[in-house]
Amino acid sequence: MLNINLFDNSGSVASGGGNDPVGRRYLEALLAIQHVGAHCRCGRELTATIHFDTPTSGDLAPTPMTKPNLPAIIRSLAIPPDGAGSSCLGPSFRAAQQLIAQHPDHRPVLVALTDFELFDGDVDRLLDEFIDVPGDVHAVVLRSTPPAKLAAAPHVITTRIDYTSQPGAVARAVFAALTATRPHARPLAAVANKQAS
Repeated sequence: MLNINLFDNSGSVASGGGNDPVGRRYLEALLAIQHVGAHCRCGRELTATIHFDTPTSGDLAPTPMTKPNLPAIIRSLAIPPDGAGSSCLGPSFRAAQQLIAQHPDHRPVLVALTDFELFDGDVDRLLDEFIDVPGDVHAVVLRSTPPAKLAAAPHVITTRIDYTSQPGAVARAVFAALTATRPHARPLAAVANKQAS
């Protein structure tokens, strides 16, 4: 598996009162990755972080989800100091497409954590391409209403996170993406709730 997480750090998401309603998207994504990594013995389960402002110092190339790599994974799961706060999905999505092409032996699991309030030039076309990514496509929609194209795509898993969402909701969404192909995966609910308390 190649898990690629795309993070929106625009003002509408990251600023005080923004669209990250639980305010913990990075911490909760880390919780899910750690939980899966702790049960991976093969070293072939990869995770990558791409920020909308890519390239940034916070981007993480595909990295095995193993304990020795945890410091690098943790560093990537934060707003990068050299990011401008772009509202464009395109650059990070193109970078994700390149990673997928470079890892043909890994099943892609693409997760976008954004409010989908995008400023890209042709959002409809971009969403069509996003939907058509091979593998598993997950949209973690922060507060906003999911775009109709995503909601109508039967193979895209869309999770809406809003002000009524409990702490741990982002962790559970990312965990579900990471374990979608594992028939015996146990839910993350207990772990996420423990972390949130």
